[in-house]
Amino acid sequence: MKYLVYLIFITSLMACKSATTKADSDNSNSSAQLTDANFERGKLINLIKLPSNSDHSFAIYLPTTYVSKAKFPVMFFFDPHGSGAFAIEKYINLAEEYHCILIGSNDSKNGMDLNESYNIASELLNDATKIFSIDEQQIVFCGFSGGSKVAINAALQLQNVSKVVYCGAALPIQNCNHSLQMLGFAGIRDMNYSQMVQFAISPLPSTIKNYSVEWYGKHEWPDAATFETAFYFLNNEIDKIPVAKFGDDKVKMIQDEQRIQQQYIEGLHNYDVNYWAREILKLNNQKLGDKTGTTDRLLSYISLACYSLSNQMLQQNLFDQAGKILTIYKMADPTNSDCDFLQAELYAKENNPSKVYNTLRMAVQNGLKDFNKIENEPIFVPYLNTDEMKEIRQLLSK
Repeated sequence: MKYLVYLIFITSLMACKSATTKADSDNSNSSAQLTDANFERGKLINLIKLPSNSDHSFAIYLPTTYVSKAKFPVMFFFDPHGSGAFAIEKYINLAEEYHCILIGSNDSKNGMDLNESYNIASELLNDATKIFSIDEQQIVFCGFSGGSKVAINAALQLQNVSKVVYCGAALPIQNCNHSLQMLGFAGIRDMNYSQMVQFAISPLPSTIKNYSVEWYGKHEWPDAATFETAFYFLNNEIDKIPVAKFGDDKVKMIQDEQRIQQQYIEGLHNYDVNYWAREILKLNNQKLGDKTGTTDRLLSYISLACYSLSNQMLQQNLFDQAGKILTIYKMADPTNSDCDFLQAELYAKENNPSKVYNTLRMAVQNGLKDFNKIENEPIFVPYLNTDEMKEIRQLLSK
């Protein structure tokens, strides 16, 4: 039980996969002289420095219909990995159809406290409204996972943000001194589904109107077909929103699931790898016929718990315990690059270079895209100038 509070905290912050984009990598214009004339319409631009703070940047997509003399709605995106373009790229066609500006923060990310992320959001909003022709009655903050908490927290404080879209996570709300509409996307295979249901049925301040929808997704940004509901929301087409209803039977299902999750936390400490091999096999067999998404969510929860515990154990140099948890992690989520990355950290701590390289190659195959993640991990510093690591760098540059 000693790890339970820690795990709950981590659950609110992390997402399962790293994100990348094919967007342009830089913008050479001087940020101090930015106007909307600097930006090509119909093109995703990945890295624009803020005029007010050149240490911060954003990604943007201006629809081809954008003109300075008209006012356009805008959606701001907060991704848990700080990849503004990753979220935007999913919804470009919708931006064209609904004539909407899409802007994504490259700085707000998991691991920040809410005050820091609020300052980033406020700064971005302030600069964007000066550069672009924005309809200040149609400003929406959108977030996924930890980014949902950023979007909600900032929208509660910024008077000119009237709507917020949150996906895969929520934030308890005590007060809100201005009118705010909220739309939540709850993936029925998302390990945070219970959190989303609990938020949907919880009492909120009278100034807030909340809508919740379900979709057949995991812990991820919704696909474009699902996310079109956010554009109905933007345009006040509330009758088009397929609002979910959470009755007593759904609440009981969630409560039962939470009891199992707590048992899993205790079991990760108390049961051996063989027990977990049987449990994970059972869940994988059950999920094929499970329309409720419960087994998918439990597998994702095991993955998340293993991430959190193995990371903590590595920091404490508890190698045997970390090795056991990483073995379970791999069984529960075999293609998760975070598992491979943590396993490579363990091999580095055990001074096993060949396994470090092989496991990092596996991480790349499973979705690791950013060499900076390797470069910024102190345990890998002695390996950075080796031929093997240069090869891994080249794999990531393709």
